[in-house]
Amino acid sequence: MSGMLRCWSSVIDMDKLQQARFTKMRYPVYCLPLDKDLLKQFPSLQKHDAFSKEVPGMNRNLVLRYIFFCYDQSIKWETPEFKERKKQAAELAGFKTMDRHTVQMMNNALEEVNDMIVAFFRLQHYRKYRMKIMALELLDQYHKIIMEPIRKKLDDDKRARAANLKTDLMLKCKTLDELICQIDEEYYGSSEEADEIENIPISPENLSKLTEDV
Repeated sequence: MSGMLRCWSSVIDMDKLQQARFTKMRYPVYCLPLDKDLLKQFPSLQKHDAFSKEVPGMNRNLVLRYIFFCYDQSIKWETPEFKERKKQAAELAGFKTMDRHTVQMMNNALEEVNDMIVAFFRLQHYRKYRMKIMALELLDQYHKIIMEPIRKKLDDDKRARAANLKTDLMLKCKTLDELICQIDEEYYGSSEEADEIENIPISPENLSKLTEDV
């Protein structure tokens, strides 16, 4: 991400080719100032109670920007790693430091943020995309457990159970990975298309339309 996109205090700075990745966003926040009130910019959000909730210790507008970047089904990310995708989404949203609240948000540990994510999924009306995100979240959790070293101080029986658990999780990871590939194949049409990022030219006229509520 470093060197490709830069976060300033007022707006995200990116050229048109970079903007092209985000032109199909349901709520195109990439071309809005970071301090823009998104509930006023997109009045339809006010119809859903989840988006109006305050998140203790966090700026709600930045949280919404993070959700729209991270979970919009129209965006094809270059990185296959969901954890890295979350980091990039947080940077795009305007979070400059990974403080405790930001880390909790990215780890799905804040109830208010989780409610917003679920509400955004419902707005997109795409059940399989929601399933893909849940699979990615679960895959990330499994990877963390698998990578944890088995403590040498454990007795043989506990060490064997820990090793068996990791083996079982590896098989579950394989199943989840196959599910994700299947959804990508269906959504993007082919694995080749899934790996491509569209470079759509943006005219001033089209750019002005992107800030309208959809």
